[in-house]
Amino acid sequence: MWRSWRQRWCARRAGMRGDEGMGTLEFTITAPVIMLILCAGLQLGMWYLAQEAALTAARKAATVGAAYQASPADGTARARNWLAGVHLIKGTVVSSSGSTADRVRVTVTGTSLSLVPGWTPQVTKSAEVPVERWDVGP
Repeated sequence: MWRSWRQRWCARRAGMRGDEGMGTLEFTITAPVIMLILCAGLQLGMWYLAQEAALTAARKAATVGAAYQASPADGTARARNWLAGVHLIKGTVVSSSGSTADRVRVTVTGTSLSLVPGWTPQVTKSAEVPVERWDVGP
């Protein structure tokens, strides 16, 4: 049976009424955006965790280095030992430069783990503690 182009077009258009297939289209538009937001949240969490680990290592090192009859090198060794067991910061450098006879200052520097290839967020935290001294008095 022969139909005109207008009848065929109207028949096709009548079959496309409604929202069939719209869910798939909406998903293909929103899924990448949602995944990007989730990955950004994970990356932010990993960076924050690395910041906290660096600060904890610096505090532990400063506390050990400032203990009675201890040296800042003892503190940096403690920080390196603690960071070796945590595995949150790559390429860590622990330094006690800036320490004086009265205060121990420890700085922990490294890079956080990253979900983005080629991007390495830097982490640097410091802690400073007064040196413990035994004072007999006057």
